[in-house]
Order: sequence, then structure tokens, then C-alpha cells
Amino acid sequence: MYRAFNTSRPKRKLIITLVNEKININSKSFTITFSAEFIDELMSSSLIRRKTASYKFFINNKEKQLVCPMLKSDDKKNIVICPSIKLPNRKYPVYVYIYAVILYLSSGLSMRKVALKVRTKFGLENFSHSTLSRVLNKLSLNAEEISMLLDTDDFEEPQTEIKMRPAWKETQLKKYQILHKTLSPILDPDKYMDFSSLLSYQFYERYHKYLI
Repeated sequence: MYRAFNTSRPKRKLIITLVNEKININSKSFTITFSAEFIDELMSSSLIRRKTASYKFFINNKEKQLVCPMLKSDDKKNIVICPSIKLPNRKYPVYVYIYAVILYLSSGLSMRKVALKVRTKFGLENFSHSTLSRVLNKLSLNAEEISMLLDTDDFEEPQTEIKMRPAWKETQLKKYQILHKTLSPILDPDKYMDFSSLLSYQFYERYHKYLI
């Protein structure tokens, strides 16, 4: 079942819904598409439209086009199916933003230096300290909700410690501690993509809003 929420500007009249679907990345092409199995499933159910929606997407140090299928609806609205690794109005994969936040919380580096490291690591041009600040604020507002998604019995303790800042208020520190504990798996190079995509999808499904 695909749940859709209207998050677009009135002029565009797009409804964007997230799915936990991995995307295929072809190094010879500047197009990212869903797997053939996923598209076949939509076509067999007669839900898919001929029309698609395309968005700029910076991944693997390259600017590409994310081609998203669109679904039919009874009220003739445009429903776009987007993978949870890509959120509306965010041009980078969701793991870039989470990685930046955890690096800041665990390294003791300034936001400017963290932004520089993120740009270098992921081959980005414009990721800034102000972007990091806004994402940290958004995630901290959702800290308790994020922690409720994770299975604490199977969850691995962070390998790093949070680096406290003198300017933090007590209420901020509590939220940052939750984020540091729950989002630290993003630092694991073997699981950061799957972890972030699944978290983004689960958050969307449970709370009917986007992670960041």
C-alpha cells in the first residue's frame, strides 16, 4: 500500500510519497531509476502512469537525474513515488545530512569544518555550515520520535562519544545525546546508505512527515 501526503507548492499540485526502494545507479548514465522489479509491480497493478517526474540529485560525487514514476489517482492528482533516500527539497541523499550531524556531535569540530569535511567526503560543492545548523535543529525537534523507531535490544552502542559544547543548553544536550545514540550507525561505511534510507522511510510511515 502506498500512502501519499501532499507536501508540494499549490502551483505544482504534486503529492510525493516515499517508498523504501533501492535505486539502481548506472555509472555510464546520468539517470537514476528504480529497479525493474518495482516498476513491474506497479505496472501489473495498473497504477503507473506514462508521465514521470525528474529531480536533480547529487550522489557518488556526481550530479544526476532521479527519475520517479507517477501513479494514477481517482481525483487525477499527480502522485510521485520517491525513494526514501531522497527527500523533497533536499538535493543530497539523506545520509549526507545525517552524517554531517553525527560528525559534528562526535568530533568537536566547528560547523564550518564539518561542512568542509562533508563536501570533501561526498564530492559536494555547496554544503554549508548553515545547512548543517538547520538540519541539526530539525532532527533535534524529532529526536524522541526517531528514538522510538529503533529496537533498543539489538541496537549497537555508539563507537564515539558526544563532544559537548559550552554554549549548549540542557534541553539541547538531552536531544543531542538522543541523536548521537540513535544515529551513530551512519558512520559505518558498510551500512550508512541502508540505515539512513530505512530510517527515513520508517519515520515517514509512522509520523506522516519527512525526517528532515
